[in-house]
Amino acid sequence: MDSAFFTDVLGECRAMERLSKATGCTVHWLPEGDDQPRTCMKTKKVYLPRPKAKWGKHERTIWRASAHHEFGHHHPSQPPLVAAMRREGISFSSKMGGAINALDDIWQEMVRTREYRGAGQELDYMQGAMCKRGAEYLAKSAPSDMFIPEICGFMYKARAKWQGHVAKYVDDYLKHVDVAKWDGYVDRVNELIDHPEPAEELIRIVREMLEADGDDPEECKGEPDKPESGEAGDGEDDGESDGDGDAPGKGGKSGDSDSDGEGEAVKVSYKELMGHDHTESGTVPDGAKPLIEYDHSRRNYEPIPLDDFVVGVPKNPLQEGLDGLIHRKLEDNAKVSQRIGRYFQAASQNGKVYQQKRGKLTSKHLTRGMMGDPRVFNKRTERIDTTADVYLLGDASGSMGYGMFSTMACGMISLTKALKVAKVPVKIACFTERRSTCYHYLIHDWNEPANEEVMRDRFARCDLMQNADGDNVMYAYRELIARPSKRKILIVLSDGEPCCHHPGDAYNYLKDVTRAIVQEGRVELYGVGMGTKAVKAFYPEYALLDDESEIEDCIINIVKDKIIRS
Repeated sequence: MDSAFFTDVLGECRAMERLSKATGCTVHWLPEGDDQPRTCMKTKKVYLPRPKAKWGKHERTIWRASAHHEFGHHHPSQPPLVAAMRREGISFSSKMGGAINALDDIWQEMVRTREYRGAGQELDYMQGAMCKRGAEYLAKSAPSDMFIPEICGFMYKARAKWQGHVAKYVDDYLKHVDVAKWDGYVDRVNELIDHPEPAEELIRIVREMLEADGDDPEECKGEPDKPESGEAGDGEDDGESDGDGDAPGKGGKSGDSDSDGEGEAVKVSYKELMGHDHTESGTVPDGAKPLIEYDHSRRNYEPIPLDDFVVGVPKNPLQEGLDGLIHRKLEDNAKVSQRIGRYFQAASQNGKVYQQKRGKLTSKHLTRGMMGDPRVFNKRTERIDTTADVYLLGDASGSMGYGMFSTMACGMISLTKALKVAKVPVKIACFTERRSTCYHYLIHDWNEPANEEVMRDRFARCDLMQNADGDNVMYAYRELIARPSKRKILIVLSDGEPCCHHPGDAYNYLKDVTRAIVQEGRVELYGVGMGTKAVKAFYPEYALLDDESEIEDCIINIVKDKIIRS
């Protein structure tokens, strides 16, 4: 039986809900029969179809990529484009607005890819599939208006520079359209991600492309969108949302293109060529819900074999944006390590126990000695538990995003530096997973010096993909119990529930793993929820970190509870 039948549907859905938070939007699940992803920028709602347990890898990848695409429209880089279009009086439903929206898809996916390599891989796969689909469609149909096929061809030609899957099929697509007139704009579009004014530059590019096509840009603007309108769902044009219906400025209804006749002239829209469309209507689908419920009564989860773990220092290309963000947060939170250090210093100074029968005489207890009580001495004791091994295990899934992941990295680095000063052994690892292969990234090993630059570099080379929590918690547990230390502490930082490619119920498997570790009692297990309360379901001892400003208090509480004896 196809292993896709055992897909952890709930895990996939929860992962998408967490991913949406990284861009400030919320996921609403479409009713049965509505399979068109769409989004409304005004209400910051993304509408997704419910995944199916029996989907194969192709369907699941396209579904995830569609979600990444819709989330990309809510990235902080995107709203300025809407404002710029309003200033220019450009309607989303116009020919010019449609071209801007098309090129914006390239820009926002480049942003998404840079910030989350796992999303980039799936977006690459989806766009390659759409390029192939478009080529097959054009091979049997002759569009009456070539602008939409040409603008799609230009998009694929630009994407082929950085999306390898698109590059496989772009030549087949370009057999049917001539985009040589726009070749000079390919590099400019791909450089939008680093342009100081990307929204304004995008509009300039579209103006020039229309002129190269023999159009007057002013005549292609359409009627200006009204900035003041009803809420999404009232049928009015608010100019601020992006969906997947039929865009009037982009070739008409999809029904106009149903034809099997070779060479027959038809109208064509994005839906035929790309599998989805954009519209400014923002209509809320009937029956869409903000929450989803699935049961876990499917087959048991089969753990990922140890041979399928890739363990070691991450060797992926450095993600400069992530590296810079971690660096800035470390600078902003420089006092964290200092404050933890003061806690250690105070603990070592105050490490005394009184009323002892041997030790140093306590002068204030001499009266007790005169009454025959021998407990008039004090002894110095080590309150800092240097017999404990501390294993910090971090979630490197895509839903963490650059923001939460960099906060976690900052906290781990600060804690490690302080623990090293106190001579407490510590290790850092981050975990992610792709296609049933676990990546257990080594950030800091037991015997390494606490070098901030080295740790920061390794964090910034972690791929952020799926997350097989239970498998990696078990991997860390096995390593800890093999060490000779008296105490063993495993601290897991995660933003929610497991979501992996591996078949079965990963949610309940994580529960089984944490329950077994706690019951055995050889390792002290502690969970830290990064912006989520989900850790409550898995870790009996836990802390919640709702905001990055709380990282200092969270770390200090861990030190007080776990490392310093009362």
